[in-house]
Amino acid sequence: MAQRRYVEAASLFSRSMSILENAYGSNHPARATPLNALARVLLADARYTEAESLLQESETLLERAVGPQHYQLAETLTGLGELHEQRGDNTLAEPMFRRSLELYEAALGDDHPLVAEVLGGLATVYANTGHGKEAGRLEERAVAILAGSQCAHRKLEA
Repeated sequence: MAQRRYVEAASLFSRSMSILENAYGSNHPARATPLNALARVLLADARYTEAESLLQESETLLERAVGPQHYQLAETLTGLGELHEQRGDNTLAEPMFRRSLELYEAALGDDHPLVAEVLGGLATVYANTGHGKEAGRLEERAVAILAGSQCAHRKLEA
């Protein structure tokens, strides 16, 4: 059943990319969102080569459109970090997570939930490479960010 859902999701994201490409052209940055989404589906299905190609295309589109320091690029860099970490290549994963973290922190602040997501990925890389103390510190920071965002959310609901 799960495999069927990956196929359905991949089909929908591919269709979305085609629609955007027909409407705006192949170099439009709007294509980055479905490229990233499809890459995430492919990563979940362990289709690493295909996912990497899509993430690299997204990175190129975004760097061309918004520049290498824009926070929109961070989602793609996080995806590349996850790809390399899942492949076991922590040497390539770490700089992707670090760059993504820098972009998110600069644009969204140090306590945004997306910062916590990247910290979790970076913590995994550190744990994989025998840096447990640093991994634990990053995980603690990520948990604190998420706990803080939950408190803020509850206050808004009240």
